[in-house]
Amino acid sequence: LTALLASTPVTPDMITWAAALLAAAGAACFALGLPAAGGILAQLASIVDGSDGELARLRLEARPSGALLDTLLDRYADALLIAGLTLGALGAPGTPGASGAPGALGALGGPGGAWLPLLAGFLALAGAPLSALVKDRLQWLAGSGRRYNPLRDDPAWLRWLPVNRDGRCLVILLCGLAGAPVAALLILALASHVGAWARVVHGLQRLQARS
Repeated sequence: LTALLASTPVTPDMITWAAALLAAAGAACFALGLPAAGGILAQLASIVDGSDGELARLRLEARPSGALLDTLLDRYADALLIAGLTLGALGAPGTPGASGAPGALGALGGPGGAWLPLLAGFLALAGAPLSALVKDRLQWLAGSGRRYNPLRDDPAWLRWLPVNRDGRCLVILLCGLAGAPVAALLILALASHVGAWARVVHGLQRLQARS
């Protein structure tokens, strides 16, 4: 994708915004009861999002403001997708199996209540930024002379957890195609919190061993 865009007037910031809009569209699809479309759009957003930095480096246009915009919009995209998954699981308008009243209010009055989607959505939303936050904090503790590299510094098993944005979007794609938004929320919630605490424990052990 980056090679195709290199000779066009498209800028890295345009790609960043396009990825965010794709994620927003995916979130809307989940909320409207179209999980397969939502999963596909989320994965497209992940693919497009990987091209902004590549294009900036290819054109020698990389700058801190672009990286900041990318980080900010990524967090909004994560929040929108998790909100869309939660609304879809609750029974937003158009969701098959929703109870009598429309939307989330209908699900709240439905059989079994809505505690599981709400709890899973809350935990997934709280956990989404933890991987990057812990990584940045460990890098700060390690000092400016050494960059934290998950492939080198994380325990081997942690690399298999979907703790980064690409991994989260892959989970959303697969669960969206399966029509299982609650499963996506549960996987995202569990992986993000387990991954964050594992990185904290392992990272601090490595720092103490070097001190």
